[in-house]
Amino acid sequence: VSQSRYGTDLSLSIKGASSVIADLDLNGPGVEAFEQSQQDLHHWLKEVSISCSKARVIGYSLGGSFVQYTCIYEHELLCKDPNFPSVAFNEPGVSDDLALKWNKLTSETRPPLLGYITEGDLVSYVGKLIGSVKELTLDHRLEPLFAHITLMSAEQRLYAYLIDATLKHELDYSIVTG
Repeated sequence: VSQSRYGTDLSLSIKGASSVIADLDLNGPGVEAFEQSQQDLHHWLKEVSISCSKARVIGYSLGGSFVQYTCIYEHELLCKDPNFPSVAFNEPGVSDDLALKWNKLTSETRPPLLGYITEGDLVSYVGKLIGSVKELTLDHRLEPLFAHITLMSAEQRLYAYLIDATLKHELDYSIVTG
């Protein structure tokens, strides 16, 4: 799963082709790639939790999908401290089945998960977003590609809206900058 921290590889290589194929997985972005590496990930998370402390996972785009899958399937090995959540950026959502599995986790077993998506990023409209998700926006709307790749925290003026299940927005003043 270490490849996930780089998101989709658009190079004209075998690795790039594999990355694009993972994005187009009919079961959800990267599901098959996650499943193929889940056993190794499980063993690594177990070793880390024994030798150090429980891990948290962070990823962008396709890597954000892997974050969500890890929070669902490996939740017992992830940090439960709300001050140290796992974080997904501009992630596509998960399937209805996986959203249901997430919702069935109890508050004691569910790891804290934050998602940050950018207004106008079409990637985040695929599937169902899980965890606590905030939409980041600027004073002007970004085109879809730029919305997906712009480093929002480097922008001079930034707004964040908490997204609820009905996709209504509520301004989160703790993140307004500028």
